[in-house]
Amino acid sequence: MLLHASQAAAEAQRTNKIVMVIEMNGGNDGLNTVIPFEDAAYHEARPSLGIQEGIHRLDDQFALHPAMESLSERFKEGEMGIVHGVGYPNPNESHFRSMEIWQTGDPATVSSRDGWLGRYLDQVAKNDRDGIPGVAFGERLPQSLMAREANIPVIAQLANYGIFVEAPEDGRIRKELIEKLPTMDAHPENRNASALDFLRKQARDTYAGAERLRAAAQSYQPRGDYIGELGNQMRMATQLIAADMGTQVFHASIEGFDTHANQAGLHSELLGQLSHNVGSFLDEIDAMGRGDDLIVMTYSEFGRRVHENGSVGTDHGTAAPMFLFGKGVKGGFHGEHPSLTDLEMDNLEHTTDFRSVYATVLEDWLGASSREILGEQFSKLDLISTPSG
Repeated sequence: MLLHASQAAAEAQRTNKIVMVIEMNGGNDGLNTVIPFEDAAYHEARPSLGIQEGIHRLDDQFALHPAMESLSERFKEGEMGIVHGVGYPNPNESHFRSMEIWQTGDPATVSSRDGWLGRYLDQVAKNDRDGIPGVAFGERLPQSLMAREANIPVIAQLANYGIFVEAPEDGRIRKELIEKLPTMDAHPENRNASALDFLRKQARDTYAGAERLRAAAQSYQPRGDYIGELGNQMRMATQLIAADMGTQVFHASIEGFDTHANQAGLHSELLGQLSHNVGSFLDEIDAMGRGDDLIVMTYSEFGRRVHENGSVGTDHGTAAPMFLFGKGVKGGFHGEHPSLTDLEMDNLEHTTDFRSVYATVLEDWLGASSREILGEQFSKLDLISTPSG
Protein backbone atom coordinates (compact mmCIF):
# COMPACT_ATOMS: atom_id res chain seq x y z
CA MET A 1 0.00 0.00 0.00
CA LEU A 2 1.55 3.30 -1.04
CA LEU A 3 1.83 6.09 1.47
CA HIS A 4 0.85 9.48 0.18
CA ALA A 5 3.22 12.38 0.63
CA SER A 6 0.98 13.95 3.28
CA GLN A 7 1.63 10.90 5.47
CA ALA A 8 5.37 11.02 5.01
CA ALA A 9 7.40 11.35 8.18
CA ALA A 10 10.00 13.44 6.41
CA GLU A 11 9.10 16.01 3.80
CA ALA A 12 11.34 16.61 0.82
CA GLN A 13 13.22 19.89 0.88
CA ARG A 14 13.78 21.94 -2.23
CA THR A 15 17.11 21.12 -3.84
CA ASN A 16 19.01 22.52 -6.78
CA LYS A 17 18.99 19.08 -8.41
CA ILE A 18 16.96 18.63 -11.60
CA VAL A 19 15.60 15.48 -13.24
CA MET A 20 14.51 15.43 -16.88
CA VAL A 21 12.45 12.28 -17.48
CA ILE A 22 11.94 11.13 -21.08
CA GLU A 23 9.16 8.68 -21.88
CA MET A 24 9.86 6.46 -24.91
CA ASN A 25 6.22 5.71 -25.60
CA GLY A 26 5.17 2.45 -27.23
CA GLY A 27 7.68 -0.05 -25.86
CA ASN A 28 11.28 0.44 -26.95
CA ASP A 29 13.19 -2.51 -28.42
CA GLY A 30 16.05 -2.71 -25.97
CA LEU A 31 17.98 -5.39 -27.86
CA ASN A 32 18.37 -3.16 -30.92
CA THR A 33 19.18 -0.17 -28.71
CA VAL A 34 21.90 -1.72 -26.56
CA ILE A 35 23.01 -4.46 -28.92
CA PRO A 36 24.59 -7.68 -27.56
CA PHE A 37 26.59 -8.00 -30.78
CA GLU A 38 28.77 -10.90 -29.57
CA ASP A 39 25.81 -13.07 -28.55
CA ALA A 40 25.01 -15.66 -31.24
CA ALA A 41 21.46 -15.99 -29.85
CA TYR A 42 20.80 -12.35 -30.77
CA HIS A 43 21.69 -12.86 -34.44
CA GLU A 44 19.85 -16.19 -34.62
CA ALA A 45 16.68 -14.61 -33.25
CA ARG A 46 16.87 -11.65 -35.63
CA PRO A 47 18.05 -12.73 -39.07
CA SER A 48 16.65 -9.56 -40.66
CA LEU A 49 16.55 -7.07 -37.77
CA GLY A 50 19.86 -7.97 -36.16
CA ILE A 51 22.36 -5.11 -36.50
CA GLN A 52 26.05 -5.71 -37.17
CA GLU A 53 27.26 -2.76 -39.24
CA GLY A 54 27.83 0.79 -38.04
CA ILE A 55 27.31 0.00 -34.37
CA HIS A 56 29.00 2.08 -31.65
CA ARG A 57 30.91 -0.41 -29.52
CA LEU A 58 30.89 0.32 -25.82
CA ASP A 59 32.92 -2.72 -24.75
CA ASP A 60 33.61 -6.23 -26.05
CA GLN A 61 29.96 -7.31 -25.64
CA PHE A 62 27.61 -4.38 -26.14
CA ALA A 63 27.14 -1.55 -28.62
CA LEU A 64 24.69 1.26 -29.20
CA HIS A 65 22.50 1.47 -32.30
CA PRO A 66 24.21 3.17 -35.28
CA ALA A 67 21.92 6.22 -34.92
CA MET A 68 23.11 6.91 -31.36
CA GLU A 69 26.51 8.42 -32.02
CA SER A 70 26.00 11.40 -29.71
CA LEU A 71 25.12 9.17 -26.77
CA SER A 72 27.99 6.80 -27.46
CA GLU A 73 30.30 9.77 -26.89
CA ARG A 74 28.55 10.44 -23.57
CA PHE A 75 29.20 6.84 -22.58
CA LYS A 76 32.90 7.16 -23.40
CA GLU A 77 33.04 10.36 -21.33
CA GLY A 78 31.54 8.58 -18.32
CA GLU A 79 28.28 10.55 -18.41
CA MET A 80 25.92 7.74 -19.42
CA GLY A 81 24.73 4.92 -17.21
CA ILE A 82 23.00 1.93 -18.81
CA VAL A 83 20.88 -0.21 -16.50
CA HIS A 84 20.37 -3.70 -17.93
CA GLY A 85 17.18 -5.72 -17.89
CA VAL A 86 14.82 -3.32 -16.13
CA GLY A 87 11.29 -4.50 -15.46
CA TYR A 88 9.05 -5.84 -12.67
CA PRO A 89 7.58 -9.17 -11.51
CA ASN A 90 4.61 -10.63 -13.40
CA PRO A 91 4.97 -8.19 -16.31
CA ASN A 92 1.94 -6.86 -18.14
CA GLU A 93 2.16 -6.43 -21.92
CA SER A 94 -0.73 -3.99 -22.23
CA HIS A 95 0.45 -0.48 -23.14
CA PHE A 96 -2.04 1.17 -20.80
CA ARG A 97 -1.57 -1.06 -17.76
CA SER A 98 2.20 -1.34 -18.00
CA MET A 99 2.57 2.42 -18.41
CA GLU A 100 0.34 2.89 -15.37
CA ILE A 101 2.63 0.58 -13.39
CA TRP A 102 5.77 2.45 -14.44
CA GLN A 103 4.24 5.86 -13.77
CA THR A 104 2.70 5.09 -10.39
CA GLY A 105 5.56 2.86 -9.23
CA ASP A 106 2.92 0.41 -8.03
CA PRO A 107 2.39 -2.93 -9.87
CA ALA A 108 -0.17 -4.09 -7.29
CA THR A 109 -2.79 -1.33 -7.41
CA VAL A 110 -4.98 -0.76 -10.45
CA SER A 111 -5.83 2.88 -11.22
CA SER A 112 -3.70 4.54 -8.55
CA ARG A 113 -4.40 8.23 -8.99
CA ASP A 114 -1.08 9.86 -8.23
CA GLY A 115 2.35 9.12 -9.68
CA TRP A 116 5.69 8.39 -8.08
CA LEU A 117 7.05 11.82 -9.03
CA GLY A 118 3.75 13.45 -8.11
CA ARG A 119 4.12 12.11 -4.58
CA TYR A 120 7.62 13.54 -4.42
CA LEU A 121 6.43 16.90 -5.76
CA ASP A 122 3.65 16.99 -3.17
CA GLN A 123 6.34 16.80 -0.50
CA VAL A 124 8.27 19.64 -2.14
CA ALA A 125 5.11 21.75 -2.43
CA LYS A 126 4.61 21.59 1.33
CA ASN A 127 7.76 23.65 1.78
CA ASP A 128 7.31 25.96 -1.22
CA ARG A 129 3.67 26.82 -1.83
CA ASP A 130 4.42 29.38 -4.51
CA GLY A 131 6.86 27.37 -6.60
CA ILE A 132 6.45 25.41 -9.82
CA PRO A 133 8.10 22.15 -8.73
CA GLY A 134 7.37 20.15 -11.88
CA VAL A 135 6.46 20.69 -15.53
CA ALA A 136 5.16 18.27 -18.17
CA PHE A 137 5.57 19.01 -21.87
CA GLY A 138 2.99 17.88 -24.40
CA GLU A 139 -0.79 17.66 -24.49
CA ARG A 140 -1.41 15.61 -21.36
CA LEU A 141 -0.26 15.28 -17.77
CA PRO A 142 1.55 11.95 -17.44
CA GLN A 143 0.36 9.90 -14.50
CA SER A 144 3.89 9.92 -13.07
CA LEU A 145 3.48 13.66 -12.30
CA MET A 146 -0.11 13.51 -11.06
CA ALA A 147 -0.15 15.04 -7.59
CA ARG A 148 -2.70 15.86 -4.91
CA GLU A 149 -1.34 19.18 -3.74
CA ALA A 150 1.33 20.37 -6.17
CA ASN A 151 0.12 22.27 -9.23
CA ILE A 152 1.92 20.79 -12.26
CA PRO A 153 1.45 22.70 -15.53
CA VAL A 154 1.24 20.89 -18.86
CA ILE A 155 2.83 22.92 -21.63
CA ALA A 156 2.54 22.38 -25.38
CA GLN A 157 4.00 25.76 -26.38
CA LEU A 158 5.72 27.81 -23.72
CA ALA A 159 5.27 31.23 -25.32
CA ASN A 160 1.50 30.71 -25.53
CA TYR A 161 1.00 28.88 -22.25
CA GLY A 162 -2.09 30.08 -20.38
CA ILE A 163 -3.19 32.47 -23.16
CA PHE A 164 -6.87 32.07 -24.03
CA VAL A 165 -8.32 32.93 -27.41
CA GLU A 166 -10.68 35.70 -26.45
CA ALA A 167 -11.41 39.38 -26.89
CA PRO A 168 -9.20 41.77 -24.89
CA GLU A 169 -12.10 42.82 -22.65
CA ASP A 170 -12.88 39.15 -21.86
CA GLY A 171 -9.25 38.63 -20.90
CA ARG A 172 -9.31 41.66 -18.59
CA ILE A 173 -12.46 40.40 -16.84
CA ARG A 174 -10.98 36.89 -16.44
CA LYS A 175 -7.82 38.38 -14.93
CA GLU A 176 -9.78 40.51 -12.45
CA LEU A 177 -11.95 37.57 -11.37
CA ILE A 178 -8.95 35.34 -10.73
CA GLU A 179 -7.18 38.05 -8.77
CA LYS A 180 -10.31 38.53 -6.61
CA LEU A 181 -10.61 34.83 -5.78
CA PRO A 182 -8.66 35.06 -2.48
CA THR A 183 -11.19 37.59 -1.08
CA MET A 184 -14.37 35.80 -2.19
CA ASP A 185 -15.93 33.86 0.70
CA ALA A 186 -17.87 30.70 0.13
CA HIS A 187 -21.42 30.69 1.54
CA PRO A 188 -21.25 29.18 5.05
CA GLU A 189 -23.92 26.64 4.16
CA ASN A 190 -22.17 25.56 0.97
CA ARG A 191 -21.42 21.85 1.36
CA ASN A 192 -18.90 22.08 -1.50
CA ALA A 193 -16.82 24.79 0.15
CA SER A 194 -13.69 22.60 0.25
CA ALA A 195 -14.04 21.80 -3.44
CA LEU A 196 -14.55 25.50 -4.17
CA ASP A 197 -11.44 26.34 -2.16
CA PHE A 198 -9.49 23.83 -4.22
CA LEU A 199 -10.74 25.33 -7.49
CA ARG A 200 -9.86 28.83 -6.30
CA LYS A 201 -6.33 27.75 -5.46
CA GLN A 202 -5.91 25.97 -8.79
CA ALA A 203 -7.14 29.02 -10.69
CA ARG A 204 -4.84 31.39 -8.80
CA ASP A 205 -1.83 29.07 -9.16
CA THR A 206 -2.47 28.48 -12.85
CA TYR A 207 -2.80 32.17 -13.61
CA ALA A 208 0.30 33.16 -11.64
CA GLY A 209 2.26 30.27 -13.06
CA ALA A 210 1.31 31.13 -16.63
CA GLU A 211 2.63 34.65 -16.19
CA ARG A 212 5.94 33.37 -14.83
CA LEU A 213 6.32 30.71 -17.51
CA ARG A 214 5.66 33.10 -20.36
CA ALA A 215 8.19 35.51 -18.88
CA ALA A 216 10.71 32.65 -18.81
CA ALA A 217 10.12 32.00 -22.50
CA GLN A 218 10.98 35.60 -23.31
CA SER A 219 14.08 35.83 -21.11
CA TYR A 220 16.25 33.14 -22.70
CA GLN A 221 16.81 32.16 -26.32
CA PRO A 222 17.86 28.49 -26.59
CA ARG A 223 21.16 27.94 -28.39
CA GLY A 224 21.06 24.18 -28.89
CA ASP A 225 20.29 22.35 -32.13
CA TYR A 226 17.05 20.47 -31.45
CA ILE A 227 14.93 18.37 -33.80
CA GLY A 228 11.38 17.03 -33.76
CA GLU A 229 8.75 17.25 -31.05
CA LEU A 230 11.09 15.88 -28.40
CA GLY A 231 13.55 18.59 -29.35
CA ASN A 232 10.86 21.24 -28.97
CA GLN A 233 10.09 19.98 -25.47
CA MET A 234 13.74 19.98 -24.45
CA ARG A 235 14.20 23.45 -25.91
CA MET A 236 11.42 24.70 -23.61
CA ALA A 237 13.08 22.97 -20.67
CA THR A 238 16.28 24.95 -21.29
CA GLN A 239 14.28 28.18 -21.04
CA LEU A 240 12.76 27.21 -17.70
CA ILE A 241 16.08 26.04 -16.28
CA ALA A 242 17.70 29.29 -17.43
CA ALA A 243 14.94 31.23 -15.66
CA ASP A 244 15.89 29.44 -12.42
CA MET A 245 12.30 29.03 -11.27
CA GLY A 246 13.17 26.20 -8.92
CA THR A 247 11.55 23.52 -11.09
CA GLN A 248 13.04 20.16 -10.17
CA VAL A 249 11.21 17.69 -12.42
CA PHE A 250 10.57 17.93 -16.16
CA HIS A 251 8.77 15.28 -18.21
CA ALA A 252 9.13 14.98 -21.98
CA SER A 253 8.06 12.22 -24.35
CA ILE A 254 8.78 10.78 -27.76
CA GLU A 255 6.13 8.66 -29.45
CA GLY A 256 6.28 5.78 -31.93
CA PHE A 257 8.18 2.86 -30.34
CA ASP A 258 5.40 0.30 -30.92
CA THR A 259 7.32 -1.26 -33.83
CA HIS A 260 5.32 -4.35 -34.81
CA ALA A 261 6.18 -4.07 -38.52
CA ASN A 262 9.08 -2.76 -40.61
CA GLN A 263 10.87 -1.72 -37.46
CA ALA A 264 14.35 -0.90 -38.74
CA GLY A 265 13.80 2.51 -40.36
CA LEU A 266 11.39 3.96 -37.79
CA HIS A 267 13.41 2.73 -34.82
CA SER A 268 16.57 4.23 -36.27
CA GLU A 269 14.85 7.60 -36.74
CA LEU A 270 13.49 7.64 -33.19
CA LEU A 271 16.77 6.65 -31.57
CA GLY A 272 18.54 9.26 -33.68
CA GLN A 273 16.18 11.96 -32.40
CA LEU A 274 16.68 10.82 -28.81
CA SER A 275 20.46 10.75 -29.13
CA HIS A 276 20.72 14.11 -30.91
CA ASN A 277 18.37 15.98 -28.59
CA VAL A 278 19.76 14.60 -25.34
CA GLY A 279 23.28 15.49 -26.48
CA SER A 280 22.24 19.03 -27.40
CA PHE A 281 20.32 19.45 -24.15
CA LEU A 282 23.21 18.32 -21.96
CA ASP A 283 25.61 20.61 -23.81
CA GLU A 284 23.32 23.62 -23.38
CA ILE A 285 22.64 23.05 -19.70
CA ASP A 286 26.37 22.60 -19.13
CA ALA A 287 27.06 25.89 -20.91
CA MET A 288 24.64 27.58 -18.48
CA GLY A 289 26.75 26.34 -15.59
CA ARG A 290 24.02 23.93 -14.42
CA GLY A 291 25.50 20.70 -15.77
CA ASP A 292 26.30 19.44 -12.26
CA ASP A 293 22.65 19.88 -11.26
CA LEU A 294 21.01 17.81 -14.01
CA ILE A 295 20.39 14.17 -14.78
CA VAL A 296 18.30 12.85 -17.66
CA MET A 297 16.48 9.52 -17.29
CA THR A 298 14.64 7.50 -19.95
CA TYR A 299 11.95 4.88 -19.54
CA SER A 300 9.52 2.87 -21.69
CA GLU A 301 6.52 0.78 -20.66
CA PHE A 302 8.18 -2.46 -21.77
CA GLY A 303 10.73 -3.89 -24.16
CA ARG A 304 10.14 -6.17 -27.16
CA ARG A 305 10.33 -9.92 -27.62
CA VAL A 306 13.64 -11.53 -28.48
CA HIS A 307 12.66 -13.00 -31.85
CA GLU A 308 11.60 -10.80 -34.76
CA ASN A 309 8.11 -11.45 -36.08
CA GLY A 310 6.88 -12.20 -39.59
CA SER A 311 6.41 -8.50 -40.35
CA VAL A 312 10.08 -7.69 -39.74
CA GLY A 313 9.18 -6.08 -36.46
CA THR A 314 9.02 -7.06 -32.82
CA ASP A 315 6.08 -7.67 -30.51
CA HIS A 316 5.38 -6.54 -26.96
CA GLY A 317 7.94 -7.88 -24.53
CA THR A 318 9.19 -7.26 -21.04
CA ALA A 319 12.60 -6.16 -19.74
CA ALA A 320 14.67 -3.43 -21.43
CA PRO A 321 17.50 -1.04 -20.57
CA MET A 322 17.08 2.34 -18.91
CA PHE A 323 19.48 5.23 -19.56
CA LEU A 324 20.70 7.93 -17.18
CA PHE A 325 22.83 10.85 -18.36
CA GLY A 326 24.70 13.69 -16.74
CA LYS A 327 27.77 14.67 -14.78
CA GLY A 328 26.17 13.32 -11.63
CA VAL A 329 25.74 9.84 -13.11
CA LYS A 330 28.21 7.01 -12.63
CA GLY A 331 28.82 5.97 -16.20
CA GLY A 332 29.02 2.42 -17.46
CA PHE A 333 26.83 -0.65 -17.16
CA HIS A 334 24.72 -1.43 -14.12
CA GLY A 335 22.96 -4.66 -13.34
CA GLU A 336 23.04 -7.96 -15.21
CA HIS A 337 22.01 -8.36 -18.83
CA PRO A 338 19.19 -10.92 -19.20
CA SER A 339 19.85 -14.23 -20.90
CA LEU A 340 18.73 -14.43 -24.53
CA THR A 341 18.12 -18.18 -24.28
CA ASP A 342 16.48 -18.59 -20.85
CA LEU A 343 13.18 -17.05 -21.88
CA GLU A 344 9.56 -17.03 -20.75
CA MET A 345 7.22 -17.00 -23.78
CA ASP A 346 10.06 -15.47 -25.84
CA ASN A 347 10.42 -12.75 -23.22
CA LEU A 348 13.48 -11.67 -21.29
CA GLU A 349 13.48 -12.19 -17.54
CA HIS A 350 14.01 -8.87 -15.80
CA THR A 351 17.15 -8.59 -13.68
CA THR A 352 16.62 -5.09 -12.20
CA ASP A 353 13.40 -3.85 -10.62
CA PHE A 354 12.53 -0.41 -12.02
CA ARG A 355 11.71 0.75 -8.50
CA SER A 356 15.36 0.26 -7.56
CA VAL A 357 16.21 2.88 -10.19
CA TYR A 358 13.48 5.17 -8.84
CA ALA A 359 14.71 4.68 -5.26
CA THR A 360 18.24 5.58 -6.32
CA VAL A 361 17.13 8.79 -8.05
CA LEU A 362 14.84 9.79 -5.18
CA GLU A 363 17.37 9.22 -2.42
CA ASP A 364 20.80 9.78 -3.93
CA TRP A 365 19.88 12.59 -6.31
CA LEU A 366 16.82 14.35 -4.89
CA GLY A 367 17.44 13.60 -1.23
CA ALA A 368 13.95 12.21 -0.57
CA SER A 369 12.73 9.16 1.30
CA SER A 370 12.06 6.52 -1.34
CA ARG A 371 10.33 4.30 1.18
CA GLU A 372 7.70 6.94 1.88
CA ILE A 373 7.13 7.58 -1.82
CA LEU A 374 7.30 4.01 -3.18
CA GLY A 375 5.64 2.32 -0.21
CA GLU A 376 8.55 0.02 0.63
CA GLN A 377 12.33 0.01 0.57
CA PHE A 378 14.01 -1.15 -2.63
CA SER A 379 17.71 -1.84 -2.98
CA LYS A 380 19.57 1.03 -4.61
CA LEU A 381 22.05 0.96 -7.48
CA ASP A 382 25.46 2.59 -7.54
CA LEU A 383 24.26 5.10 -10.14
CA ILE A 384 24.88 8.53 -8.68
CA SER A 385 28.34 10.05 -8.35
CA THR A 386 27.25 13.45 -6.99
CA PRO A 387 25.12 13.16 -3.85
CA SER A 388 22.03 15.28 -3.24
CA GLY A 389 22.64 18.75 -1.83
